Amino acid sequence: MKQKTTFLTSGNTYLNQVILALMLIISTASFSQVAPVLFPNGGFNIDGNLDSDTSVGDWLGTRPNSFVFDIYPAFPFGDALRASPVTAVSTFRVIDAYDGNDDIFQGGGKYTDDPSTWKVNPNAKSGGKGDINNVLLHVGQDNTGDQWVIVASDRLVTTGTSYLDFEFLQKPLTYNNTTTGFITHGLDGGRTVGDILISVSYTNGGSVATVRYYEWEVDATSALGFNYIENTSVLPTRFGASNVGTVSTNIGAFGVGQYTANQFVEAAINISAFFETGDPCDGLTIGTILVKTKSSDAPTAALDDVVAPIPVRLNLGTAEIDYADADFCSPSASVSLLGVEGGTFSASPSGLSIDSLTGEIDLDSSTPGTYTVTYSFTTGTCPKSVTTSVVIPETSPIPNTINENFCKNAGVKNYNVTATPGYTLNYYATNNSADSPLTTVPVLDTDSAPIGLYTVYVSQNKTGSCESDRVPVTIEITSALVVSESITNVACLGESNGAIDLSVSGGSGAYVFEWKDSSNIVIATTEDLSGLAAGAYTVTIDSDSDCSFTDTYTITEPVAVTVSAESTNVSCNGAADGTITVSGLSAGATYTITLDGGDGTDLSGNTTFAPGTYTITASAANGNNAGTCEATASVTITEPVAVTVSAESTNVSCNG
Repeated sequence: MKQKTTFLTSGNTYLNQVILALMLIISTASFSQVAPVLFPNGGFNIDGNLDSDTSVGDWLGTRPNSFVFDIYPAFPFGDALRASPVTAVSTFRVIDAYDGNDDIFQGGGKYTDDPSTWKVNPNAKSGGKGDINNVLLHVGQDNTGDQWVIVASDRLVTTGTSYLDFEFLQKPLTYNNTTTGFITHGLDGGRTVGDILISVSYTNGGSVATVRYYEWEVDATSALGFNYIENTSVLPTRFGASNVGTVSTNIGAFGVGQYTANQFVEAAINISAFFETGDPCDGLTIGTILVKTKSSDAPTAALDDVVAPIPVRLNLGTAEIDYADADFCSPSASVSLLGVEGGTFSASPSGLSIDSLTGEIDLDSSTPGTYTVTYSFTTGTCPKSVTTSVVIPETSPIPNTINENFCKNAGVKNYNVTATPGYTLNYYATNNSADSPLTTVPVLDTDSAPIGLYTVYVSQNKTGSCESDRVPVTIEITSALVVSESITNVACLGESNGAIDLSVSGGSGAYVFEWKDSSNIVIATTEDLSGLAAGAYTVTIDSDSDCSFTDTYTITEPVAVTVSAESTNVSCNGAADGTITVSGLSAGATYTITLDGGDGTDLSGNTTFAPGTYTITASAANGNNAGTCEATASVTITEPVAVTVSAESTNVSCNG
């Protein structure tokens, strides 16, 4: 298809609330009236101009809140992005190809024919009087709740008679795959009973407009059994105006920046008033808008230009409400209201916290369960209501997480997370709610990753429940255990005064010690050992980071200090000629000889000794620590019993 038709809804190709469009009696003298909608501010000026003034809004403008299209001059006139709707649900623009390379009707189709019988030439040129470039639509509501529709369009040539109609269909209508015809879902002669046709004809050089309103109804006299029947009752509030003189425009007018006189037309109609002329309880939901032209004002005239069918969701005289399921896992959920505004909201059963004016649901204050939300409103004198069902889900519990520490070069490790049975885990790189879940379960390679703390966030959910809060789970990579020791060996042979004093760094958290002796028996769980005999001692150290260290330390003892001695007794009682001979003295040792019970004088320099018991003390420097080790020997020197004699004498009797 070579036709360029662009639907502009500020990021949404489907119109949520579209537009009815009419054009009304327009005289050669320009006049201005205001559609009293709440937006744009001050109402909508129907004056044949596109720009707002100091008090009343329009299609374009610079005064805040006074326009329905933002203009981006960086884009050319024919580019849809040049004019972007301020509010996508209420404003709509269609750009149609013109002056050739256009979609037009062929084969003499009439406006009352079954749309599936219409033929389209996708590469042709429309008649100048019926050739469209821009179609602008806006829907608003006034402070009484009435719905207003504002429409604007243009035409390439202003001389002669032009005919423009807006068909509002309840069922989908689309081009076929080759853009040479239409596919309709309407079951009543290609349409649906109640469909609307608004026809605007311009006669006498295009300076006067006449508006007709038709409804698709059962008609036994028609070949289809249905026909568009004109509503000739007293018409509701409506007015329109065309540009009498040249007006400038930023949206583009057939490739230039201005419209010549009577080339641009706009109109407004109170659509709610149309329903009030019949049954005020009537209402329609429109699914497609079709805009088309013909070059004669006769009802049987052949159709000319056509704008590609516009898929919409428009409620006229009724409303529909809905909530996005995803919003029920947020702090609040806003209602999507299409149609008549200004009603009130309620919910049943109790337990749902809902704002009666806005329909916003406070999820934090609501109890999980299934509720019916009712929107009540009035059109004319007819009270109406629509409902929708909402399910407030439970919030999933948070998963169980354990923060872990691992020693550097411990391999690839998983984050320690356990899902509640029946729930699925979701991992995130950050706690930013805008972030999407990671596509794979994260792991940490402690061999390649630097020492430090690593954090991911995890939540869980299951079908029918809201995702839990995200909670952090960490892996800390720590340095390996570094151990230094200070060993005190046994001072002298056979003693138990050795010690091992450790200094530990690295890892994380508390250290756990286990000491075993050479028989593999656990002897202690302290960091340091003391009172050790000579031997081998093995320690195993574990830290919270799964770092482990094992080593064996040996306590030594010096060689024995030895000494022996022999003695000879004194020769006679009372003599002091005994001797002491020292032998077996270990290398490097010195000795002293002291008399037991004596004053401690070293007698090792004596060569003879009086009777008594002597202690020989050998001393040698300690091979392991400062100090000395000793060994002793004892000898006893005896003396023989005393040699005694006694005598008696007899004196001589006489001298001489």
